[in-house]
Amino acid sequence: MRIKTIKAYHVVQPFVDGPYRMSKGRVADAFDAVIVAI
Repeated sequence: MRIKTIKAYHVVQPFVDGPYRMSKGRVADAFDAVIVAI
């Protein structure tokens, strides 16, 4: 089988409960994901 095309999509998925707060004042607003279609 030969791969003809590869596509990558960047998706930002916000957290349901709002920003996630961590130690040392760090904050994450969303989860970054890359979806790859072959």
